[in-house]
Amino acid sequence: MIKMDFIKAQQAGANRTAFVSPTFAHNEHLHTFNTIQSAIDWVHNSSWYSSLTSTNTATVFVYPGYYREQITCWEHIRLRSYTDHYLGTERVVTLRSAGNNSSDYPLKPGVDYQYYIEGFTIRTSGADNYIISEMVNAKFINCLFKYGRFIENTVDYSTAMSFLNCTWWCNKPFVIEGVRGNAARSIWFDQCWIYGNSPYHSQSSFGSTHATGTGAVIEMNNTRVVGNIDIKGDWDYISDRCRTRRSTTHTSGLRNTYDTDGYIHITNTTIGNGLHFASDASTKIIHNCDFNDSLSVPLWAGEADITSDVTIPIVDYIQNIQQNGNDGEIQIIDPIKPVGDNAVNRYRNIQEAVDSINTEGIVDLYESYTSLAELTIPNNTKVTIDGKRSYSLAFTGNVATLALGEELIFNRLSRITGGTVELTGNNAEFHMHSCPCGDNTLEVLCTSGTDTKCHFRNVNLIGATGKSVIQSACLTTSIKICYSGLKGATGQPAIEFTVEADDIFEARYSTFVHGDGVANKPIIYTGANSIAYKMYLCALNAALDASDFTNGITSAGNVTDAGIDY
Repeated sequence: MIKMDFIKAQQAGANRTAFVSPTFAHNEHLHTFNTIQSAIDWVHNSSWYSSLTSTNTATVFVYPGYYREQITCWEHIRLRSYTDHYLGTERVVTLRSAGNNSSDYPLKPGVDYQYYIEGFTIRTSGADNYIISEMVNAKFINCLFKYGRFIENTVDYSTAMSFLNCTWWCNKPFVIEGVRGNAARSIWFDQCWIYGNSPYHSQSSFGSTHATGTGAVIEMNNTRVVGNIDIKGDWDYISDRCRTRRSTTHTSGLRNTYDTDGYIHITNTTIGNGLHFASDASTKIIHNCDFNDSLSVPLWAGEADITSDVTIPIVDYIQNIQQNGNDGEIQIIDPIKPVGDNAVNRYRNIQEAVDSINTEGIVDLYESYTSLAELTIPNNTKVTIDGKRSYSLAFTGNVATLALGEELIFNRLSRITGGTVELTGNNAEFHMHSCPCGDNTLEVLCTSGTDTKCHFRNVNLIGATGKSVIQSACLTTSIKICYSGLKGATGQPAIEFTVEADDIFEARYSTFVHGDGVANKPIIYTGANSIAYKMYLCALNAALDASDFTNGITSAGNVTDAGIDY
């Protein structure tokens, strides 16, 4: 039953109210209409329309019903459902048009039109590629959009669209693509739900490009998306307190993808389906996000939370909870690169963390690693791997080959086992600090390069099987040992020189032990002439060959005793 008392009360209070129902007769005196468009036209053609403002508006109340029409609306006219009741997920007011072309979109696009719609279901005739409207100036509150999409406008003009407490039930709710001349575009979501149709996974693309200015912005607040959001072109993207995830019935693994030269700013958001950068954005801020979602299909085993086709530098990345960890192309600002267990901001593995380092950084371990492959260190990069005295590394073969300007530091590892660290390039460096475990095994091979370094402090090392701890075939590699113990593998010295490397070996407060206690010296030289070195207050289990070594410290205080084996 139509509540005529309500209508009369509204009509008596102001001329700026109209009422629509499929059962009404057209009566301008009572302000009753049987189509939405006829009510809008009555308001727009009235003598008082020109007096309307943003705070002095006209309202068209629409009663429950099915309205098959395309509507055109203007500024300061509000379309509101008379009741906020629902029929299942549907609003009780449904606006429907075919959606094949601009003449039958539910909302007619145009530079002069503006829409304010509250409490409607707005839909096309049902095909996923049908269109609800082009980008228009509009505000939608508590609306449901079904079986159709918004597209970029075909006539270039500035637009602003906002959606509050709205729901989408369509596979591609937004396909905003094309080349525009004017950059004034914004789309704002608050407290919305974006679903797909079948198999319940939506794909939205905001990818148009703009010839002039800036200001193409997508902003999402408190919005949940079952599917992916792709930001392209030159759009900026802001997401706060949102959620994106894979559908439990959709396992193709579609990620949110960014291919924009605008900025990306994501905070306090759950991202169960991961992120992908196809290109670098101008600014990247990701704070307090969680890449786990109990309702999402999880990422594949070993698949990174954030992947990229290119290096993404200067990522402001703070307090993010990872699912599997990030790829190395994502270079976070913080020089500390966590790896392992449930560390926040973590990388997928040690190599990815190393790859993310630009110039200098620390790989911060949160678990021990076994069966490691050889590490690759970028040129002119300083990498520290810190075990925090709790975690260990075990390599299946060689550890690393250090070329031009590559520096590797092992710090506070509870244990390390592996094959060879080889120095081959100018300014290559290998350091170990505070790794006192007695069964660390390693070989350092100084092969070539100028101004290379091998320094140990507070380290105990045993040579890898059949190896000495250090083998120097380079005339200029600086070797410094302090508060450490070096022992060759069975039948091997602790240190072996194969070239006459004068004045590059220095040691203090350390122990040097050959590997079998009988046949070897702890430090040997296999070339011609002798090597000048400096060693004081050290312990050795056999004397050095005086014809091979000359100590530059007269009162060295070194101790030689066959009983020294540790």
